[in-house]
Amino acid sequence: MGVLRWIRNNLLLVLTVSGVFVGTAIGFVLRPHDLSEETIMLISFPGDVLMRMLKMIILPLIISSLISGWNVCSSSLVNQNNIFPR
Repeated sequence: MGVLRWIRNNLLLVLTVSGVFVGTAIGFVLRPHDLSEETIMLISFPGDVLMRMLKMIILPLIISSLISGWNVCSSSLVNQNNIFPR
């Protein structure tokens, strides 16, 4: 019962790790076969789409983090060091 409860509580982790193992096994099984370029493109398409989506998400996150960090630093300098006296 404890194992089933742990699997239910950590289902995303279990599915991610099992997906990695299944993908690796499929890769080793299909490697010796001569696959056409079209088949390889069809197999790699979901991974390419995922990587493009991650790139689209990461760049705005980095830019917004830099902007908010800059604002925090500049406001703390103004308040602490009296750069702009009143």
